[in-house]
Amino acid sequence: MVPVIVQHLQHPNPKIRYAALHCIGQMADDMTEDFQENFHEQVLPALTLVLDDPIPRVQAHACAALTNFFEGCDENIIVNYVGTIMPKLCNLIQIGISIIKENAVTALASLAEAAKEQFT
Repeated sequence: MVPVIVQHLQHPNPKIRYAALHCIGQMADDMTEDFQENFHEQVLPALTLVLDDPIPRVQAHACAALTNFFEGCDENIIVNYVGTIMPKLCNLIQIGISIIKENAVTALASLAEAAKEQFT
């Protein structure tokens, strides 16, 4: 199911993108560690792209999905993505509307917690 869900993150309809993000966040939460270990190579690059979505609610939900993903992720996996994801989250914190800022700060905190000492 993961490849189908990931492909819907680029769907023209923002409601479909939002639903796909919700699905990823729920799977990351329900299947913690196994989901992250098996699908990080497909999911994290796709979620990173959605952080640039033109719809604020979709951007905010992408941050929430990242938070769920990071909470069950091993630091050895996260370290490969910090350099790509962190600048995007920091940018959203600076220029986003409040719903985006709130979710981006939470995602950044989850990223820092998951990366542990390697975050610096």
